[in-house]
Amino acid sequence: MYDAGIPFNAVNYESFGPMIEAIGQYGSSMKPPTYHEVRVTQLKKEVKHTEDLMRNHKEDCAKYECSIMADGWTDKRGRTLINFLVNCPRGTMFVESVDASSYSKDGQKLFELLDKFVEKVGKENVVQVITDSAATNVLAGRFLEAKYEHLYWTPCAAHCLDLMLEDIFKIPRLKKTFERGIAVHDYIYNRPTLLNMMRRYTNLKNLIKPAKTRFATAFLTLSRMHQQKNNLKKMVTSEDWTSSKWAKEPQGKRMAQTLLMIFEIIDKRWDVQLHQPLHAAAHFLNPEFFYPKALEVQKDHEVMNGFYECMQRLVSDVNVQDLITDEMSIYMKAESLFGQSVAIRQRNTRAPGNIL
Repeated sequence: MYDAGIPFNAVNYESFGPMIEAIGQYGSSMKPPTYHEVRVTQLKKEVKHTEDLMRNHKEDCAKYECSIMADGWTDKRGRTLINFLVNCPRGTMFVESVDASSYSKDGQKLFELLDKFVEKVGKENVVQVITDSAATNVLAGRFLEAKYEHLYWTPCAAHCLDLMLEDIFKIPRLKKTFERGIAVHDYIYNRPTLLNMMRRYTNLKNLIKPAKTRFATAFLTLSRMHQQKNNLKKMVTSEDWTSSKWAKEPQGKRMAQTLLMIFEIIDKRWDVQLHQPLHAAAHFLNPEFFYPKALEVQKDHEVMNGFYECMQRLVSDVNVQDLITDEMSIYMKAESLFGQSVAIRQRNTRAPGNIL
């Protein structure tokens, strides 16, 4: 690894352990592959293996339908790249990465790009296309829904939640709380001796809690500080603190330990962006969510209206629509297979898609 400059994290790959085990089982007589074998022969075998995996995935997409996910990001060179993936009950498959730097701000161009991948995957197989909720993506999504009557554009839930948190931190008093929280964090973590003192009072718990998005990290960090509020209070009222030099510093005196949350912002962002009939249908058809509050869900206008709207959009045959509504009572009353003990037992442990 040192000689060839192989990244150290290669040892964390799932394939690394089986490779070492296979080499050991073969024994001392094993000959390493030649440059040609690695570059041509074995590579072709791996490509064939990957194509076989993709073939099974494509068959499932045709059988059960699928979602296209567009994940945009910016690399170190400032290029706007979009990774396209396809998700179905078998799992998620990477399709292609596209450099969209020249038209990332053009809704029409993004629509044409998304449309190309819908056609590539098979328009009859795609139920939804998922992107983040940037204005250009929203416009491209509307164009896509207008062209394909059976398809939904859906904003990324993780991005939407991150925007919720960003909106929360725009509120003056919460913004001030956030700034104070960051100041507390920086003050403690830049002083190793004080950091050790804090860890004694928090039972070795750290204040920072990383997450996949920036505002989620900030929010979870403030949440962790709120959880440790009593322990932090104990620390700054202890003799350890009062006798320390930090207790006399202005920054030390301004340490804040309060976190406030306002849920109206979450509701607003949900209503404007995240809620889709597809989400309502998924909520209704997921046994884990439906059965504990079956009567409540059936009376929920938003959920039931979303389910029917989704059914009418995805199922064009009115006869099939009638069959679905006729059989809904079996599901809602937990009759037939839905009432079997094994089905009841696995409501909370088995994903609905895995039943297929």
